Amino acid sequence: MTVQFQELTLWIIAFGVPAISALAFALGKILVDWIKTKTPFGFLVSDDMVRGYLQEAINFGIGYATQKAKESSLEVKFDNAFLATVLQYVVERVPDALEHFGITPTALEAMVKARLGLLAPEVANLPKK
Repeated sequence: MTVQFQELTLWIIAFGVPAISALAFALGKILVDWIKTKTPFGFLVSDDMVRGYLQEAINFGIGYATQKAKESSLEVKFDNAFLATVLQYVVERVPDALEHFGITPTALEAMVKARLGLLAPEVANLPKK
């Protein structure tokens, strides 16, 4: 009696390898999700992601307020219209990030003021009252 292993091997390759790959991928995703939610490493990933989009929102808010100030040809005083526009933009776009880090309006204002000269040098050239 002769046993042909070639056909059995082809079946295993054709159906077994994709099934094992799918199972390994699913188990890997479950493991990564568990690590993100149940270990300190997940908090680091989450904080970094939230911090990133908060920083982007502040940068975009400064750019938005700069453009709005240029279009309206208004004289800008940072403690007034310009700063209020940036703060409003950030509060509307990422309220969950502000809540996540417990950022108060005063702290947000300090963050924006700290970035005004560094991230948007053209703002420093706008007329001031």
